[in-house]
Amino acid sequence: MGFSTNYTVSWGDCDALGIVFYPNYFAWMDRAFHQLTRQLGFDQDTLKSDYQISGTPLSHVDCKFVSPAHYYETLAIGIETSDLSRTSWQLEYRFHCEERQIAIGTERRVFVSHTNGRLQKTDIPDDLRSKILEI
Repeated sequence: MGFSTNYTVSWGDCDALGIVFYPNYFAWMDRAFHQLTRQLGFDQDTLKSDYQISGTPLSHVDCKFVSPAHYYETLAIGIETSDLSRTSWQLEYRFHCEERQIAIGTERRVFVSHTNGRLQKTDIPDDLRSKILEI
């Protein structure tokens, strides 16, 4: 099923050649992740207040650039779950401009809590796991 959001490239997203500066793809993946979790009914604040989970830091991120994106193009950012383990969630991001594939990104996010003053991996709660599997 997946999740999708759109982003229109602004002038500040581009380099001197008018091509999207590559670090922006990582920021857009992060933004799309937080939009997705809000749609699923949980966000970073809810994780803390309802589950005593400190957050979902990245343990891995990468992006393959297929075709350049330019100023004022609207990008569709699609997200799918590619793996869900006991403590981590791997997502795949697909960037498109109309029919043209722009980039493919991957993130692995680990659910963590503070234990004895240190971050420790923690199990993804069953109700959140069910919501994640719905996308």
